[in-house]
Order: sequence, then structure tokens, then C-alpha cells
Amino acid sequence: MDDEDAVRIAVRRMLERRGAEVDAVADGREARAAMARSQYDLVFLDVNMPAGGAYDLLADARRRTPAPKIVVMSGYSESFTAKPGTLGDDGDAFLQKPFSLAQLDDALRTLFT
Repeated sequence: MDDEDAVRIAVRRMLERRGAEVDAVADGREARAAMARSQYDLVFLDVNMPAGGAYDLLADARRRTPAPKIVVMSGYSESFTAKPGTLGDDGDAFLQKPFSLAQLDDALRTLFT
């Protein structure tokens, strides 16, 4: 989920090249609707989004059964965006935008190995 078209398209392409099926949404409202109708193994959340960013959606995503892995993205540094109890839990990763394909691969390896 990212409100920037270029980021959303780039992440989608990166994941599809790795064989993932991807639903891309542009805001928090669309993300909530997508999570209500589908089960996801992995969710990307941008910190600052219209109609709800990562902090608003983390709890919703974690209540899913089974809970998806969550990658939080931001143009700000992790130290700037980190809030206690949100980014540091097991199973989460943080990517600072812009990020490379190698950084995405590292995050995926960390989450799924």
C-alpha cells in the first residue's frame, strides 16, 4: 500500500518478478477493504497514507488469522517513524524509501526464513 503511484508500481513489479500475486492499493480505506476480502501472507504499509497509514492499519493486519508478515515503508528513517510496540515486533521489517531490489530481497529473506 502506497499513495505514490511510482512506488506502488515498482514494489508490485519487484514482487511479481519473484512469483508473488499482488494486490496494490493507494490508501488506508482500500487496504482495509482488501484485507477484509482476502488473506495475505505479506502486507506492505506506508507510514503516511490518506485514510490511514501503517500505524492505523498494523493492528487490523495483525488481527487476521493467520496474521500476515508486515513490511513498513517510509521516506523517513526508521528512528524517526518508530513508535513503541509497532515496528519492532517479531515478523516485521522496515524499508526506507527509496529502496533497492536487493534491500527488498533482504527483507523478504528475513521474514520468510
